[in-house]
Amino acid sequence: MTRKKLYIILALVLTLGVVTYYTGGEDKNCTQCACIERNCFFGICFSSHCINLEVVSEALELEKGLMNRESLPTNSGMLFVFDNQYPYTFWMKNMRFPIDMIWLDENGTTVHIEREVPPCRKEPCPLYTPSKPALYVLEVNSGEALENGIILGSKLKLDYTTTRPSQ
Repeated sequence: MTRKKLYIILALVLTLGVVTYYTGGEDKNCTQCACIERNCFFGICFSSHCINLEVVSEALELEKGLMNRESLPTNSGMLFVFDNQYPYTFWMKNMRFPIDMIWLDENGTTVHIEREVPPCRKEPCPLYTPSKPALYVLEVNSGEALENGIILGSKLKLDYTTTRPSQ
């Protein structure tokens, strides 16, 4: 991970820690975070619901995402961390299961949601572009955004403890 991206992630963690502090403190149900080899894992929360995350920020990881994976565990997701805020477009090529896509701005506010996006079965694959620029994109299992009350304007809270997650 480049030093610049590490600083960006650290700034996100600190910013969201301050937001968490001023909005009622840390949610005790949030999962913990750690880095195992090159993959970093965190827990994030929207209101009282928490999600285990794999964080990706390197070009190859950002391009690959969840491609060719068989599934995603319940209450898990992938957080894409970009260098700049922009309306990043996603597609579902080589995906094997449907997901919800949640775009977040630099403040951790939900600015766009695509729900129950199916895998691409034939080309050309549909493209999914947010209505507003985002710095982060969160992918979770299909239906989890609605099931857990994630709507436009929902704020992200990040659990930034350092306990190693179970593998």
